[in-house]
Amino acid sequence: MKRLVKNVRREFLIFWGIPKNIYMPISIFSIIFVIFTIIDSNYLLGFSNVFIASLFTVFLMSESTYLDDYKSGFIEKKICETNDLEFYLIGKSLTQIILVFLPMVLISILYISVNSEVFEEISIEKFVFSYLLFLITLKNFFYLGSAVSLKRNNALNALVIMPLLIPYFIISNDVLLTNYNWGSSIYLMIAYFIFSDVFCNLITLKVLRIQSR
Repeated sequence: MKRLVKNVRREFLIFWGIPKNIYMPISIFSIIFVIFTIIDSNYLLGFSNVFIASLFTVFLMSESTYLDDYKSGFIEKKICETNDLEFYLIGKSLTQIILVFLPMVLISILYISVNSEVFEEISIEKFVFSYLLFLITLKNFFYLGSAVSLKRNNALNALVIMPLLIPYFIISNDVLLTNYNWGSSIYLMIAYFIFSDVFCNLITLKVLRIQSR
């Protein structure tokens, strides 16, 4: 437990200490969100503005997720000395969820509130839950791609991960894009989330250990 708290504290302080880690992804999300909101003034594409803005933001965040720690030798040190790399991943994930994903959710809720006449049938609680699932699942996959492409071109991230996410995009369509259908699709989203949270993170741990040799 102490090692977990120590890793979370480290990641939080590093992330908070570099303002661009926070304002850059939120700014990117907001700009893309506003652009698609303006284009989609009649709600022709449903939540496509949220979907596309989130996809771009999480992808751009993932490109250098492990790069600084890899270049500084911190990841290698974690593997060789403390052997608590899993706590490092948890700390990084919790930090980004709190400092980036939650503000993205708040921006989306603000959009729903402003357009309350269009979204009057939407439950805010359900939206927050499903949207956080969506963001965290994207993070799990793209961060795996970031680990795989650590020594290579960052474009490999998209090439490796995007095909794996195509079924998830189809599933998410029913919940976040089409008619906010809270049916069987949400259970598939939860299943995909559990799969990504276990499988992707386990593979990421193995890949980081291999990359650090």
